[in-house]
Formats: sequence, C-alpha cells, structure tokens
Amino acid sequence: MTQLKTRVMNQEHERQLIVIGATADPSDDQLPLYLGPVCVDPDDPDRCYVANVAPWDGSRPRLSCIPRERFEEECDQGYWKRLEYPMPFAWDHRLVALEPDQGPIYLPDEHAYAEVERLGKAALTSVAEAIERDTLTRSAHERIWYAARALGDDPLPLLTAIALERAELPVETLDDLAAELPPQTSQPSALILYARKQGWNKLLALIAHDPLGHRYFPSQQEPFSQPVPRFLRGYPDRTDFLQKRRAQTGSVYARAA
Repeated sequence: MTQLKTRVMNQEHERQLIVIGATADPSDDQLPLYLGPVCVDPDDPDRCYVANVAPWDGSRPRLSCIPRERFEEECDQGYWKRLEYPMPFAWDHRLVALEPDQGPIYLPDEHAYAEVERLGKAALTSVAEAIERDTLTRSAHERIWYAARALGDDPLPLLTAIALERAELPVETLDDLAAELPPQTSQPSALILYARKQGWNKLLALIAHDPLGHRYFPSQQEPFSQPVPRFLRGYPDRTDFLQKRRAQTGSVYARAA
C-alpha cells in the first residue's frame, strides 16, 4: 500500500511540472537533436528536475533533482538553454531542436520522431537531386550531415556523407564514422531501395565506388546502371582501407551517450 501511495503521489507531482529549459543548447552542426527537459514545480521553484525520458541503457525513465541555481548557472554559461515558452511536462513527449535559429519544440514522441524523419528525408532528397544535377554546394554538404544525424537507423545518408567528404576527413574520423553505421544486412536498406525507385543513380554510384559504401550493396545486385561519376574517376579502389587502419591502430570507437 505504501509503494502504491508513493507512486500515485509521484504521478501527481509529475503532472504539475513545467518544462522551463533543456540540457543542451545545440549548434547547427548538432541538429536535429533530442534534448533533456528541465522542469520546475511551481510550488517549489528552488528545485529543478531533469527528465531522462529515453535512457540510452533501456532503464526506466526517471527524474533527477538539481538545485535551481545549477540550472541558472548552466544556462548563463551557454551549456543549457532556457525555453522562451514554458510548457507542461509529459513523459510521452520529446523536446527536440530541429532547425537553426529556432528554439526547441515539445511534441508527442511519435510526432517528434516523425518530424525528425521528415526533415531528414527532405535533406537527403535535396542532396541526391544536387548530385544528379552535378550542382553540389557547401550547403548540400551540410544537409547530408543533417540527414545522417536524423536518419541514423539507415546507412544511406551517412554512407553518402562519408563518400562526399572522404578526401577531407582524417583517418581516425573515418573509423569513428564507420562504427556509427548500422550493421550490414543481406538486403538493401529501405532508403537504398527508395533511392533506386527515385532514380538517384549518381548518388548510388558515389556510394558503391567508395571503399566503405560498396559493402552495403549485395554483390549479386548492381545498385546503379550508369558509369562512375566524373568526380570519382581515378579514385583508388582500396576496399580494405578501414580494416588495415584498425589493424595498425587497434582503435575502438564507442558512441557517446
């Protein structure tokens, strides 16, 4: 009975919490990014609560109490962010930063995930179309990294980013990015299939001729039907590039929480 009463009291407490900030103030090159909500109880304004809505280790969502002064200090130092418009807290919502020069938005979790996916796919589409037209710009490079962060469950955006930037990326960074990729499967990913339907042949050729990207196409299936893009001609075919580098350094990448 005591545990039940405590749980009911906690639920009542959570219902009156107000989200007043976020545990990050992301830069443009971190977007899109889900943020940890910082809440306050209007009846107890000297304390704040950081809501861990989606723990990385699969544990139960939880609240962590901190002094109000710490929240103010973190915001003043530029690490955390105050929200312009506070809003009621809910466990089934996500606080997410989506676009540059726009504050975080608070949405039901399924809506938040769908919006991140929509914007990521739009960014990928704009890059694919630029590749097809041979009109790549610096903005297109920024958009493909946005798509890679937004669509991390599919290898296509990150493979595209790696292929576009390989000449400019340090070997250690390439190793780290390779560790971020989803596991290879016997079938093309959903976005690779989508790219084929859209006729993004130059994009697929770009990836298939990259030392890492070609592994994500089953050997019995040609991913594209046109020659190597002009900007890839003469590029060395070093398919064992990453394995050799890891053998030399023994480096292992672990994703930060």
